[in-house]
Amino acid sequence: MKIKTLLIRGFLTGCFCLGTTDSPSVAEAADLFCMAEAIYFESRGEADIGQLAVGITIKNRFKHPKYPASICGVVRQGKYSKGVPLRDKCQFSYWCDGRPEKIEDHEAWTKALDFAKLILDTTLEISGLENVTHYHSNKVQPRWSRKLTYKKTVGRHLFYAKKRSGL
Repeated sequence: MKIKTLLIRGFLTGCFCLGTTDSPSVAEAADLFCMAEAIYFESRGEADIGQLAVGITIKNRFKHPKYPASICGVVRQGKYSKGVPLRDKCQFSYWCDGRPEKIEDHEAWTKALDFAKLILDTTLEISGLENVTHYHSNKVQPRWSRKLTYKKTVGRHLFYAKKRSGL
């Protein structure tokens, strides 16, 4: 995906229109938006390295054959009823926490878009986080984490990779 200029309009109306000089496909623009949205809602309070770590985890899932084949599919993966995500039944908590996805911190949103573009356009990696596919807040201890290999803590998130035998 080669995006030279990203224009965001409609912050006040809540309508975000993405446009680029390289005219990315609809799928590319959607993936950029979904990646930025997840970074924003999952980690905007983290340092830059923490936000990048969340984005890298999402990209790793996207590249893994056991996960959906789009960034939007990855971040919106979960259980649904009549097209609506079931509360607390999603892979990424922001998507089904019962609260609307309302972007209010425009500086953090711009940073999330920049990080999303960087992650999607490069092979950026963070030492110690190779192949991570899961993370969680340090405020919880989900059962699924016992089935994975702990890799590293970055900010308030613990990161995990699938065990070799499970690949």
